[in-house]
Amino acid sequence: MITIIGVQHQWGVEMAADSQVNWGERPVYAFGVDKIINRDGYLIATAGDGRISEIVMYTWKPPRPTFTSDGYNFMVTKVVPSLRKALIDNGWEKGNDNFDIIIAAKGQVFAITSDFSVVRDEEGFYGIGTGGDYAVGALYAGAQVEDAVMIGIKLDINSGGAVQIEKQVK
Repeated sequence: MITIIGVQHQWGVEMAADSQVNWGERPVYAFGVDKIINRDGYLIATAGDGRISEIVMYTWKPPRPTFTSDGYNFMVTKVVPSLRKALIDNGWEKGNDNFDIIIAAKGQVFAITSDFSVVRDEEGFYGIGTGGDYAVGALYAGAQVEDAVMIGIKLDINSGGAVQIEKQVK
């Protein structure tokens, strides 16, 4: 239902997403609702359960990114507890865990999985949603970010529309 990727570059982070959402079996384009938001020093994108995504994207107030170099530790000790609290405060219950998040702060990109693990990829390629693996495969084959999402869109029937691209420098 989504193709979202994040790429770690030496200069910072580039994230890209398709613009299609599905309502039942019908593809729709939610104009004005971006899949990647730029808020309070973060780029944030989610895939999976729609209500969890809405809480993460529009209700959650993540802690101000204050780390200097160890972004991983900051994500594990500050961001994840804040995220869990926001989900619980808004009706999430353990067991309703179908989501993935790509999040960037201070030019570093991370993935947060549905068990709240924080993941860093050695190659710097992150993909979520039903087309995410296709797009990551395209990155490994040498595609640029926008082209990789377009390949994800072409190969995943649940993805489509225009590509949104956001960048964050270190």
